[in-house]
Amino acid sequence: MDLRICPCPGGAVVSGMSGEWRPREDFCCRVILEDGREAPFASARQETGEYKTGVGEGFYCRYTDFPQAPGAAIETRVWVEAATGHVRYDLIPLTDFAMREILWPAPMEMESREGKTALPFMQGCLLDNFAGGAGRFDGPQIPCSRGMTMAFFAQYDRRGGYVMITESPFDCGLWVDAREGESVRVCLRSMAVMGRSGGDRHMRLIGMEPGSDYNRAADIYREYVKEAGGLVTLREKAERNPRAAEYVGIPVCHTISYIHIKPESAYYDPEHPQSNDRLTTFDQVGEKLERLKGLGVEKLCLHLDGWQRRGYDNLHPDALPPCEKAGGWEGLKRLKDTCHRLGYYFGIHDQYRDYFYDCDSFDLENAARRPDGGYEDICVWYGGRQTVLCGKLALDYVRRNYARMDAHGTLPDNAYLDVFSVVDLDECVNPAHRMTREECAMARAKCFRHVGAKGVVVQSEECVDWALPYIDFVHHMPFALDEDWDKGKAIGHAIPLEFLVYHECIIAPFFPIKGGFGVPEDVDGGLLSLLYGCGTYIMEDADEKAVERMKAITQWQRKVQYRPMTRHEILEGRRERCEFEGGYACTVDFETGEYALTEP
Repeated sequence: MDLRICPCPGGAVVSGMSGEWRPREDFCCRVILEDGREAPFASARQETGEYKTGVGEGFYCRYTDFPQAPGAAIETRVWVEAATGHVRYDLIPLTDFAMREILWPAPMEMESREGKTALPFMQGCLLDNFAGGAGRFDGPQIPCSRGMTMAFFAQYDRRGGYVMITESPFDCGLWVDAREGESVRVCLRSMAVMGRSGGDRHMRLIGMEPGSDYNRAADIYREYVKEAGGLVTLREKAERNPRAAEYVGIPVCHTISYIHIKPESAYYDPEHPQSNDRLTTFDQVGEKLERLKGLGVEKLCLHLDGWQRRGYDNLHPDALPPCEKAGGWEGLKRLKDTCHRLGYYFGIHDQYRDYFYDCDSFDLENAARRPDGGYEDICVWYGGRQTVLCGKLALDYVRRNYARMDAHGTLPDNAYLDVFSVVDLDECVNPAHRMTREECAMARAKCFRHVGAKGVVVQSEECVDWALPYIDFVHHMPFALDEDWDKGKAIGHAIPLEFLVYHECIIAPFFPIKGGFGVPEDVDGGLLSLLYGCGTYIMEDADEKAVERMKAITQWQRKVQYRPMTRHEILEGRRERCEFEGGYACTVDFETGEYALTEP
């Protein structure tokens, strides 16, 4: 597509997409300083000129002498890449200065009533222009987390549209304004690196033809990721660890052994103190698995929570040895043996970010020190007060703990490294272990690789694309909902944006109930598993009917899990359809509960 640009405040007018896309004139491109004050680009001294190299041409703008930020200097470039026709945006801090973020380029105008905005909030969110419904997203969204699981967004209407990709994914988040009665505004935000302006940020805009939608946007981003080497399929992962392939077409069973909730935890229930300390022994967990086997569950992936010394979400990263009351090392080994005798896979929940003040080796010097010099101080989870372990030190604890488990014969078949693929990437300014967000991601990736090198199938929480090359399995692919992000009604339209990019790259189950974790309250997660050709859970108290339904889902998963999802459609009523490579498709009706499978 032949795209042309014309300089204007906020970036460039882009034409050649059967129309014209113009940055909003009412948006203030600006630097937000560390104390919250704003330095608008318009307040600076400006110099503009032609930018031309052997690979493309456009223009540059240089901003200096900000009254609010003496010493700050920034250059922006917008140019068309000759080889691809893509519009390239470069943000180049010319000096090093303290800041929070830079908002540039400006959001594009989209005044048509039929306009749509596709956002990578969790699994995927489609907003109708002027409809609002996403007010909770007003303002900044953090990259490489639930707020921005993939490094792009898209807007389109009858003229066509565009995809905006950040090529600096660790340092570029989203800024969104989606108020009722106004057109949706969205742009990229360049975040501070260790509290400073940091290095260059790069973005690219790719045009979409008339008739394009979020499916086409996902195709464009998928091709970009594939070229960059980030599209690693399950088949490729199985070459690295053949056991990963064994998890396609089997359900996951979550169960918990020991719960101990400290009084200072946000979850502590003073009115029902008995609920704050609950125990299921490892042998009793084994009995539950025996029952499922008797119901006809031939294969199963166990996910065991609360197996550590003081139970679930306590004492990390020093949570070993296993809970003595539950059976200790010997009891845990018996549970692993029971799993193998039944033909099941033994898996555990594990944690290397939460850093509890009462763990054995706690030392504040090992915590992630924020750029403002402070530390996270959290008192939400069961184990009470905690901060955040610096990610650069996590691998040392992983090595130690998995060596101990191996020595006791309890090395798991699969391990879930909690929160690594969902929470914000941390920064640390402690000179002993300084860490940028990108270095944090790579430190977490080292933990994944170490566990995988032991033949353990690697799992984590949700699907964030920097992590996907290193993990085989996520336990959730939730949608953005209007109550605390994981319950209630969908914000906008829930769409499988991540599956459209990564379907054959990751195993991801849904709970087979209405309104499960991250599923709209009126949507059956079992139907989602069929629609998306992905995994499912089997509840520990499942009956014969639930087992039969599980078998139908897993049989379909085995047929399509390795196939790219090629299209998703929102049909009349509450019907949706997904198509997969090779002529496979599924249509579901969320109103009636009916579904139809298509095979070539």
